[in-house]
Amino acid sequence: MKMIAEVNQRDTLAMKENTDAMKENGTLLQELAQETLNSNREVKVNGDLMRQIAEESKKINEANSKESEIMTQIAVSTQKDGRSMKFLAFLTMMYLPGAFVSSIFGWSIISFDVGDDGAQQLIVAKQWWLFAVSAVGLTVLTMAGCFIWIWMSQKKLTIGKAKSDRVAEDENTAQRNTP
Repeated sequence: MKMIAEVNQRDTLAMKENTDAMKENGTLLQELAQETLNSNREVKVNGDLMRQIAEESKKINEANSKESEIMTQIAVSTQKDGRSMKFLAFLTMMYLPGAFVSSIFGWSIISFDVGDDGAQQLIVAKQWWLFAVSAVGLTVLTMAGCFIWIWMSQKKLTIGKAKSDRVAEDENTAQRNTP
């Protein structure tokens, strides 16, 4: 009987140890389940945040696209205005020297006079060629100066662009060679 009592006692002790182990495993499983639930909640929250970020990015991209279209329209309009201004500047360069020369001379090259018979006559001054030579010469000089100025400006822009391209290329080469 003593043996049976010892076996029963061992069995009881083993059952108690198993019960304690099961309780501990149950507690660990509950903690693991809680952590899994918390992780799932975090994943859902992160997913919602990522969706919101994607929606906001889409809105920003659409706004940037609209702004880009507007800027393109402004650039085209500015280009058209620039052409108009060049045309007006050209007309000014054509007529201004002649007006300047005639104001300096201060006399009429062409005048109307009443003849002996009472009819109006168109009278051209004998020195009309002075006006023509001065006006044409000044116009040619003005136009040449304008074209030289434009050519020099474009040359400076081309040189500046070439330098900036070379600097950018050197920086890219340096970045590629850096370990």
